[in-house]
Amino acid sequence: MAQSGKETFAPQQTRIVRNRYWSPVSSNPDGSPERPCTSGWLNYILHTGARWQGTIEQAEVVVTLPDTLSFEPHPTKRRNPFIRVASPETNRALEGNRLMWRFTEFEPTEEHDIYVRLCY
Repeated sequence: MAQSGKETFAPQQTRIVRNRYWSPVSSNPDGSPERPCTSGWLNYILHTGARWQGTIEQAEVVVTLPDTLSFEPHPTKRRNPFIRVASPETNRALEGNRLMWRFTEFEPTEEHDIYVRLCY
């Protein structure tokens, strides 16, 4: 996992800040005897950016999944991976194996924090 360094901004200065993280997914047994699965989850906190002065012009969070998954379990397969939760639902897109959120001109709150739960 990477950590961000200290960023210094001059008055009225605009900067592009890019952070890239790698994190294993936490997991535990879940599901039911009819549909067993292991739940995996990850969180990404955006609300700490509220301490920045003014709004954040643009933020993009991309979660790269190991496979292309859907939001619904397969109706007949006993064991199949799917996305159980991906919040917030606003500003969210699923393209192939990339789950993405794009925010523009915002002051982050806890409602912007990313939470993903998979069943695999």
